[in-house]
Amino acid sequence: MTFPLVRVCWCKNQELTQFSSEYLICHKCETLVCRGSLSIENLRIQDNSNELYTKDYWLSYQTEQHGYPDIYNRAIEDLPERCLYWLNTLMKYKLPSAQVLELGCAHGGSVALAKWAGFDATGLELSPWVVQFAQEIFEIPMLLGPLEDQSLEPNSLDAIVLYDVLEHLPDPVRTMSYAASLLKEDGIFIVQTPQYQKGKTYQEMISENDSFLSLLTAPEHQYLFSKQSVGRFFKDLGFHLLQFEKQLFAYDMYFIASRYPLNKNSEEQITTKLLKTASGRIIQSLIDKTSELNQLNMKYHNSQEDCIDKQEECIAAYSQLKQSQNNLEITQAQLETTQRQMENLQLVTQELQTNKLQSLYHEVSLTQNEIDQINKEIVKIKESKLWQIRSSWFKFKRRLGWTGKE
Repeated sequence: MTFPLVRVCWCKNQELTQFSSEYLICHKCETLVCRGSLSIENLRIQDNSNELYTKDYWLSYQTEQHGYPDIYNRAIEDLPERCLYWLNTLMKYKLPSAQVLELGCAHGGSVALAKWAGFDATGLELSPWVVQFAQEIFEIPMLLGPLEDQSLEPNSLDAIVLYDVLEHLPDPVRTMSYAASLLKEDGIFIVQTPQYQKGKTYQEMISENDSFLSLLTAPEHQYLFSKQSVGRFFKDLGFHLLQFEKQLFAYDMYFIASRYPLNKNSEEQITTKLLKTASGRIIQSLIDKTSELNQLNMKYHNSQEDCIDKQEECIAAYSQLKQSQNNLEITQAQLETTQRQMENLQLVTQELQTNKLQSLYHEVSLTQNEIDQINKEIVKIKESKLWQIRSSWFKFKRRLGWTGKE
């Protein structure tokens, strides 16, 4: 299938620049625009193969190209997760038995939950096979074909929901303008769609391995909006108020678009409505059990985070202990070095003391020898005749009474 090049954004800007090989970017409104355009004719499915959104799309293409479960498995797996999540949002702003239309409802599980909750809900799909599939497994009313082909009463709906649909519309202004005409004055849109982060380049996405890269799927995703562009888009439709809710997946944005300020329903109001019918009680039970599961998951998640924190604390403590051990080993090595230095100093001191003592002994010995020599000389002098004459003279003087003083 070949497609002409798209050169015009939904906002009518023709000055688009290269974003990637398959997408252009409109810097006027910050929307990514697919090069290969679809038309309303591409949405009028004639058979169940070789076309977008046919039986093959739901059974093999999504599994092979995107890794999603096929429609049989999704009809089971989606119910307690995304379908219930979307229903909770719907009931927050509209109570049963409001009239609701879901565009691109796939297997119809979300429509089924809404009907069981008490809403007057209808689904719409493009493929005859998918329409029949949803009718058979969930027993819900379904419309076939593009919204523009439907003969619906203006100002009759309380809510139109589009979950992962807005980005697929070939002419979103035309389709959503018609959808807006079907809503009551206080009617709302509930939309989940991929969010292009304003200003982010394709090269940055590649370098960061951004999960948004998986959504650059041409020609399925015709327009990928940013928060700025989607706000302008709905403002142009007359829906000036956008209330963003927490999205299920990080790469999406999830919001309610309204002409007037929104009034939220309390949990008590929702529960009161649900408990009025048997199927509503089942939905309430599903909500309660899912809430309990979410709380358990939150506790488990918190416990995991606590364990991670404790593990990080233990790692940090071990690191500090290891560092202290290293410091202790360094200190011990320094102490051993100091001890060796002290031992060496002690040996040197002992050697010096020994040498000094030996030197002193040697000096004492020399002095003693000198004293002995002097004593010998004194003895020689005393034994000499001169000394004897001197001694006799002094003895003679003492006898004569000479004192040596005049």
